[in-house]
Amino acid sequence: MSAISRNVVYWFGLSPNAEEEREFTRRDLVIRTLADGKSVDFKLARAVVYCARPPGVPAASGQLNRIRNALDNGLMVYLIAADDAIQAHLQREVPEAARTGHIVANVRARTGDVPAFEPAENIARHLAGRHASAELEIRLPHGVTLTGEKEFFVRRAFNDCAVVTLDPMSGGRSASAFSAQATLIASEVGPRPLPFFVKLDDSQKILNEASNYELYASHHIPWYLRPNLDASRCLYGVEHGILVGSFVEHSESLWEAVLKGKGPRYIHALFEDTLMGWRSQAYRRPPSNGRLACSLDSVFKWDKVPQKTVDRAAEHGAVYSQKDLWEQLINLPEQRWRAAPMHGDMHAENVRVRNNDAIIIDLANVRSGPLCADVASLEVWLAFEVPSSPDQVPDRAVWTQVVNQLYAPADVSRPPNLGTTDVGLDWLHSCARQTRMIGSAICECDTEYATAIALHLLRRAQYVEDGSEEDAYRRGLAYFLGSQLVCWLTMKASTVTVAP
Repeated sequence: MSAISRNVVYWFGLSPNAEEEREFTRRDLVIRTLADGKSVDFKLARAVVYCARPPGVPAASGQLNRIRNALDNGLMVYLIAADDAIQAHLQREVPEAARTGHIVANVRARTGDVPAFEPAENIARHLAGRHASAELEIRLPHGVTLTGEKEFFVRRAFNDCAVVTLDPMSGGRSASAFSAQATLIASEVGPRPLPFFVKLDDSQKILNEASNYELYASHHIPWYLRPNLDASRCLYGVEHGILVGSFVEHSESLWEAVLKGKGPRYIHALFEDTLMGWRSQAYRRPPSNGRLACSLDSVFKWDKVPQKTVDRAAEHGAVYSQKDLWEQLINLPEQRWRAAPMHGDMHAENVRVRNNDAIIIDLANVRSGPLCADVASLEVWLAFEVPSSPDQVPDRAVWTQVVNQLYAPADVSRPPNLGTTDVGLDWLHSCARQTRMIGSAICECDTEYATAIALHLLRRAQYVEDGSEEDAYRRGLAYFLGSQLVCWLTMKASTVTVAP
């Protein structure tokens, strides 16, 4: 990390008195005011103090526009007001994330007489983290750009480097995910560290994911089967944040391995080895009872399914409306399942494979849920994702026949017969066979896996297509098959009499 000592405290408003200056000096903190005649440089600073005591209220208020920048630089913000009315006036300029959100601890609001030692002591204990390096060279592939805010956090996270090369990774919908190769400025070992992964996203999401690594991964997933975060490079601002950790070097995505015919062994390794620490928790508590759809209400958002996808689905046969499907799912009879931590976004780009290991990545959506959910999620993704290489996209008629067979309601919970394998899609049959063997071993009722599959088929339909005709076709068919499956589940439950 940079050798710059962030010991500067910018002071706006009424100037500090002699006692306040002594307290800061005792803690090796240097107070600077605009009267010093120097420009504000937050990369040198640890905190900013707004002293809104008359007659310094206008002077303090006039600098409140700097709060967001200060917080993005990792500074503590101290708001000292003479009374409640002045404090309320200052608070108008404090971002919501700093008043009640994820960085609330970085803002201290004090009203009335404040002991001189208090701000100095709290600021001295504050860790501002890395400063942004203007000298860092950021290299990106042709056509890839970063917004100014995202570039700023890269400059903070890699401020001890001369160069960082970012290579985009596929998979995420909202985040910017990269593998990163850096060149350190000063390292006793050498200038080239092992690769990093970098994720840039909404600050709250980044903080949640970092918390998930600590809560769900550190003691429950072997360290060599997950990325490990570099805490000093993980930073959280008002709106944006950055997550940095070790990159799984010399690996490929599970999706790449699946298309090469190596899917089943890695799927087995994923659920039986990598995630066993999570999944074993399901058997340390009694099974859950209720409606599976209600426990997975974040999977299928009926109001997000585009009508054009429903219209495409109707080309295959009669379908229910988005709202009707959801109401039928939550109207099913009570079901039974086992709950454990689940990944929440299980697809083949969120798993890296190397040798015999399946390494899980992207823990942003981890929570407790049905044991079958991740298995169903992965199966549906593998069946409906369009390979990026045109040479690997199967004939549409052949693919349609295969998925119609796989997701026929009566067969959806059973491993497919290997004798039905079609040339070119044997990888899909073998993967579905593996996921369903896992599913059959963990399901507690005969509708559990079918319901999870239906929800993930419908989830597939709620996202906007990638622009290709093939993807649009597959999303429409996913909705049709999901609708058929929900209809079957409803008919299966029709023996239960309900009063009108």
